[in-house]
Amino acid sequence: MDHSRLTELAHPKVTLYIGFSGGADSVCLAHQLKTFFRPNEAPTLRCLHIDHGLDPNSAERAVKAKHLANSLGLECEVVTLALQSQSNQEAVARQARYRVFEQRLDTGDLIATAHHQDDVAETLLLRMLRGSGVTGLSGIQATQTFGLGYLIRPLLTQSRRDIIAYLN
Repeated sequence: MDHSRLTELAHPKVTLYIGFSGGADSVCLAHQLKTFFRPNEAPTLRCLHIDHGLDPNSAERAVKAKHLANSLGLECEVVTLALQSQSNQEAVARQARYRVFEQRLDTGDLIATAHHQDDVAETLLLRMLRGSGVTGLSGIQATQTFGLGYLIRPLLTQSRRDIIAYLN
């Protein structure tokens, strides 16, 4: 986990939301964050699961994600959206998810997502194919201002293989 900005930004007076799908990446992130902080120095950790409502099994996955977060000792809020299926469904879902994340943040709060090395490679490839400029080719940032707080991606230095090994 990249600790550089995490220790600087996360302290007991802020809430650190974890974008929590319930998949391997977000479970790894939640566990690493839960075990990273000393109890008296920890921010409030809360999982945030977004049920986009785009398929018939999404509500069931949301319940499973909530139970999984609770088994890690973390509270999990489920936000249910009613998005409509469309051709650019992934982009619409991502935009809606980030709007929810941004609405949750008070001053100085953080939202952590489980992007990792493999996501960086995929993002760069897609951006190159789209003819992105220099800014687009800079990759995924580890920390950026976001609403009233910060968006952090502590797993950018880890590969998917590292994540699975950690979970095992």
